[in-house]
This record gives sequence, structure tokens and C-alpha cells, in this order.
Amino acid sequence: MELEMSKSEGEGKRRQPALPADAQHVIGEKLKAMYDEVVRQPVPDRFAQLLAELDGAAAGNTASGKSSENGLSEGGAQ
Repeated sequence: MELEMSKSEGEGKRRQPALPADAQHVIGEKLKAMYDEVVRQPVPDRFAQLLAELDGAAAGNTASGKSSENGLSEGGAQ
């Protein structure tokens, strides 16, 4: 079985799924459960500290007239 299809071969054709619908459903449910577990985990202290530092730096840039998006002052380069 060739993995690549030329543009003309692939146009207008819908490939059949490699797995049956019930297998796709089971895999989807397991992936959702894994994702939910990861989302429920607390943010590590180091990440929270880094985010706070970034927020502080962004607030400092905004207060001093610098753009927080690109780190450049209104006059151009830093």
C-alpha cells in the first residue's frame, strides 16, 4: 500500500477510516479521560512562579510605555 497519493488521486475521494467506529470511540473516550486527569493536576510551583514573573514583567512594560507583546518601546528598539 502506497502512503502518498498524488493530488489528482486524492481529490474528491474520501478514505475509509483505518479503525472501525467502535474502536475509534473507545480510543476517544480513553484520550478524554487521560486529558481530564492531566487538566486536574495542579500547576507546578516553578511554573506558577515563572507565570507570576512574566505577569510582573508585562505589567512593568505596560506601565513604562513599552509594548508587552513584543518587548519594544514605542520609539523602536529597546
